[in-house]
Amino acid sequence: MNTVDVTLKRVEITSFDARAKSVGFRLILNDGKDKAMQRQETVNDPKALASELFQDVRKKMKELHRSNSIEDGPLEGVTMVRIQGDEELLIERIGKFFSVVKEKVRNGQMRKLSYYDMERQIIGLKTDL
Repeated sequence: MNTVDVTLKRVEITSFDARAKSVGFRLILNDGKDKAMQRQETVNDPKALASELFQDVRKKMKELHRSNSIEDGPLEGVTMVRIQGDEELLIERIGKFFSVVKEKVRNGQMRKLSYYDMERQIIGLKTDL
């Protein structure tokens, strides 16, 4: 059995499309080496997006660290991913971050900011986990 310890480090906004209201973000994680996952999503339900991102991290790490040898035993091909920290707390913090992003988009629309001003306000937001 292969065990992988993963530490989630940071979520940061890399791009924003004001017309489509989609946010490009990067999740930086460490499994012995620093890695980054990038996605482009619309933030409709921040809590669901956070849990989907969390499950996606788990799935990608299993695929990345999968071993193909089954010579030693039946559990040799199994990969177990352990994420450092409390899972519920991490999902809650990522969800709060996406809630802040969603609120900034909504406030920008209500104040009728230009697309450029909204992009400047949202790009560069980040939170450490």
